[in-house]
Amino acid sequence: MLTGKLLDDIGIQILKILQEDGRISFNELGRRVGLSSPAVAERVRRMEDAGIITGYKAVVDQSKVGYPIMAYIRLAIPVALLNQSDELARA
Repeated sequence: MLTGKLLDDIGIQILKILQEDGRISFNELGRRVGLSSPAVAERVRRMEDAGIITGYKAVVDQSKVGYPIMAYIRLAIPVALLNQSDELARA
């Protein structure tokens, strides 16, 4: 099955549902998209083989594991200030 065929309307529905709940059973996934469990399992396997689905992950509540705030900070420092970067980091 070509990538384009994998991403028909049902394929897109499968991807959306898996993004919301990666632990959903093939039986329930099939019920939602109108396919049998084996048909859904085969489509998911083909999407994995094609690299469309690259993995599954757990979403962790950072506050429950002792990290109540998570932030990504990007800092661009002009070359002229590189020697002062330690002072800037402490500020």
